[in-house]
Amino acid sequence: MIFPAKLYKRLFIYGQTSLFLIWLLFSYSIEHQQFFNNLGVKADKAYAASIKQTDLRVQVLASFFAEKRSPLLGSEADFVRIADKYGLPWTLLPAIAGKESSYGKRIPYLAGRPSYNPFGWGITGGRVVVFGSWSEAIETVGQGLYQKYFQQGLTNLAEIERRYTPPSYKTNHHWLKDVTFISQLLENRFNNQEIMYQSGNLLALDVYR
Repeated sequence: MIFPAKLYKRLFIYGQTSLFLIWLLFSYSIEHQQFFNNLGVKADKAYAASIKQTDLRVQVLASFFAEKRSPLLGSEADFVRIADKYGLPWTLLPAIAGKESSYGKRIPYLAGRPSYNPFGWGITGGRVVVFGSWSEAIETVGQGLYQKYFQQGLTNLAEIERRYTPPSYKTNHHWLKDVTFISQLLENRFNNQEIMYQSGNLLALDVYR
């Protein structure tokens, strides 16, 4: 049986199209594994990027860190993301950083390199816990507070102080007083910003520009 030339041409085109679709599906099968492996990281980054522009807590922290000339400026979305991830008060980690290292300005150095540990986390005697970045420190300490404190029922600052810094708990409670003060200060700023936002008078912050 002899097929018309037009039919051969159509069969050739259909064959090319099929080969292309097969190649496309094969390429997807190779890449989709890596895509899903990276999905969690991308989701975290996307969440941090979204709350950076929309969450008043992030704006309050950015303004506060800028005022304090803190090297933590730029990490405010991480503070809020980790607090939400582990169900922590959003003011807790920034307040601890304020007390322990003056908002990251006074951290230990090892061999001339920064420890990126603004929380005093695991620092006892000559031992220093070193992180690779502020983001890693925020994630690790946030998880540690959740697992070693909140999951064990230690949820208020007085209970946290007892384990976090026993010398302060046994003496004058300076840690508790200062962390409480900073936490309340941030909460008050957030409440004031929220009132301004609801009344339509919130001015755009310039810290991201």
